[in-house]
Amino acid sequence: MDRIGELTAKLQSLKKGGKPKIHIKESQKGSFTRYCNGKVTNECIQRGKNSPDPKIRRKAVFAQNARRWKHANGGNIPNWFINHE
Repeated sequence: MDRIGELTAKLQSLKKGGKPKIHIKESQKGSFTRYCNGKVTNECIQRGKNSPDPKIRRKAVFAQNARRWKHANGGNIPNWFINHE
């Protein structure tokens, strides 16, 4: 699909009330979970928000916000994702 087709499809989706999808690079998926040694807890999110690294701070805020979303599978994280290398 060309760029104009992609934009047209996205516009139609937004007109129908759809929200734009969040795209996370494959190389970045699970990186905050790895930072938290496999388990994202409130303590780890707070530690990430206080990190001197701005990338870690952004990921921590994203993780905190994502907890409020309605997850399709009830919010459970599959084991294959936690052990993602």
